[in-house]
Amino acid sequence: MSLGEKRQALADALSTVDGITGYPKRPNVITVGTAWPLFQGKEPDDDQRIAFRHNWAIAVVVGDDELSADAFIDDGRDEDVADALQSLLYVTAIRPSTLPTDVGLMYALTITGESE
Repeated sequence: MSLGEKRQALADALSTVDGITGYPKRPNVITVGTAWPLFQGKEPDDDQRIAFRHNWAIAVVVGDDELSADAFIDDGRDEDVADALQSLLYVTAIRPSTLPTDVGLMYALTITGESE
């Protein structure tokens, strides 16, 4: 699968989560529920040394204030997103983050992982 195809597959998987709209790349307008993959490079696969593991970060906008962002995590929705990505991505971490936008900071989750 090419990187473009993987990016689209990740976006499609994100869109299966209630309230989340996945995009293959960062959209111009970011709102709560917007999510997209960011390619983070690749490394040789230790087992095979002939293939590469692709590293990804998934940005998921979870709120425009701290309380709504906390509610997203408290309700276990972060795990719903990780579960939706499971067939495409080995999730290595889920971390809170913020994204600067024209209207101020948006609260997000950054989900990192590896794929073939």
